[in-house]
Amino acid sequence: LAEPARLTRHRFTVKEIVKYAGALAILAVLLSLLMVVTIPGIRRKMLITFWPPPLPSRLSVAVLPFRAAGAGPENQAFCQGLGEAVTDKLTLLTVGRNLQVTPASEMVARSVRNAASAREELGANLVFQGNCSQTGESVRVAFSLVDAASLRPLRSDTTSGYASQPFILRNDVVLGMTRMLQLELTPGEHQQLARQSTQIPGAYTYYLLGIGYLSDPQKAENTEKAISLFEQALELDPINALAFSGLGIAFWQKYDLSKETSWVDTARISCERAASIDPRLAAAQSCMGTVFSGTGQYEKARASFQLALELEPTSDEAYQGLAYSQEHLGQSKEAEQTFQQAIKLRPEYWPGYSWLGGYLYRRARYSEAAAMFEKVVALAPERFAAYSDLGGTELAMGRYDKAIRTLERSVAMRPMGFSVSNLAVAYFYRKRFAEAARTFEKATELDDRDYRIWSYLAEAYYFAPGERSKAAPAYAKAVALAKEKLKVNERDTEILRLL
Repeated sequence: LAEPARLTRHRFTVKEIVKYAGALAILAVLLSLLMVVTIPGIRRKMLITFWPPPLPSRLSVAVLPFRAAGAGPENQAFCQGLGEAVTDKLTLLTVGRNLQVTPASEMVARSVRNAASAREELGANLVFQGNCSQTGESVRVAFSLVDAASLRPLRSDTTSGYASQPFILRNDVVLGMTRMLQLELTPGEHQQLARQSTQIPGAYTYYLLGIGYLSDPQKAENTEKAISLFEQALELDPINALAFSGLGIAFWQKYDLSKETSWVDTARISCERAASIDPRLAAAQSCMGTVFSGTGQYEKARASFQLALELEPTSDEAYQGLAYSQEHLGQSKEAEQTFQQAIKLRPEYWPGYSWLGGYLYRRARYSEAAAMFEKVVALAPERFAAYSDLGGTELAMGRYDKAIRTLERSVAMRPMGFSVSNLAVAYFYRKRFAEAARTFEKATELDDRDYRIWSYLAEAYYFAPGERSKAAPAYAKAVALAKEKLKVNERDTEILRLL
């Protein structure tokens, strides 16, 4: 048999290596292009990865509630809490940047669930969407940045972690979002993102859900739900300053709705507990400021809100509280500047315009106030209270017929004591006294603890044909309610004037 041929090893020259490497690179590019052209999902992902579209110069961002792949309530609660935690942290990065982030509480209050409604109702031009999938302790989060106008995905990313370490998972998502928004973080901002008030994941989730319910305090059921959630958070973590601060605000809102003065001390105790656990927590200082302001301790309120702003320069509550305390102390110029700073911080967020509108109304600068409330209506067209505020301002300007149309729209959207009362005032000024009396009666059915409504009802009875005898009892009811409220804040000038 012939001897087998010996195999000889070919030694490639540098020139040949370069040639073959170039050919392989070209082949890889051609295969990639073929996949891009033929498979839509891969095409979209590769285009986003390698050629991401440019971002708009103004970044107005909304983070949609994260969705859970599993149907279980625990999975959904975890996922929703994670999404709100991400929003909370992302908001801290708005200082000194052309970046606006809609608070998670506003997303919950307005039931915004998709990019189109985020654009229409909140003025967002960018939207983050996220979903979670959990297998045992392992959690995978996929999130993407979407153009709110075209609904086109701009960037996407994924991260994984463990359910027992939600704060690490939260920070990974936030950092991924900052990369998508092309933000460069300072060392101080990295520290801010890592800071947390509790080490217990479930406690933080309950807190975030509670804050979401507090975003619409006009619904009594929301306040009750928030109180329950904060108490659940405290069961898991009894020294959770953040949960105590939320509980204090919830109790104060319960007093504000019910006018039951017993809730004032309950609110104060919760706020004091929060501040004693963590005096460097902005939410705790805002909680104290709210109680101080509501009980007429305006100097202390101003100090608490100023400290809250030093600790968290993006706090809407601190801006609002500081301006109100300045106004009550006669510092009108400073109060107006504070309201303006809040608007400058979030120019696409309606509350700042609402607060400034109320201030201008109280200064009898009605045309300027109306302009602010019109801005609120433009930014939040489904907010019934915005129409009530605008209608009340139109009343002050003597535009009674226009006010009636605006207020009837507010009442049709959601009848509340104050909005129905404003409509009754409009009828009264049109000398439709009987109709005004009937409408004020409806207002007292919705809110029978508001001394102002009873006062207005008494005046309507006085002028309505055949009903003057009802005026004195209604005035007596107004006086009794006003005196009870005066016990909480003896420096309330509106109550003193009306009495």
